[in-house]
Amino acid sequence: MTLGDGLKILLISHEFTEDCSNWFKTSVQISRELQDLGLPKIISPQDNNHLVQLPSPLEVREALCTIDSNKTPSLDEFGTGFFQNYWNIFLKMI
Repeated sequence: MTLGDGLKILLISHEFTEDCSNWFKTSVQISRELQDLGLPKIISPQDNNHLVQLPSPLEVREALCTIDSNKTPSLDEFGTGFFQNYWNIFLKMI
């Protein structure tokens, strides 16, 4: 929805959260395998697997809470405060 002055309003709804969840599930593909660059292998495969694991929801929440809520707006204009405020919704998508 857009107001007369061009201000966009985003309504948090089930459809929005589903769209976000689907985007992250389908668009974000991260390879967890490292290329063989011919360097000596100092880290064991077990340690490497531990190091490349995705962070837990608790670790994400802790990191998110360390950022000032008025900082870091992204290209979609959502700052850290938005994600801090609606953490319970995003937690369900993780």
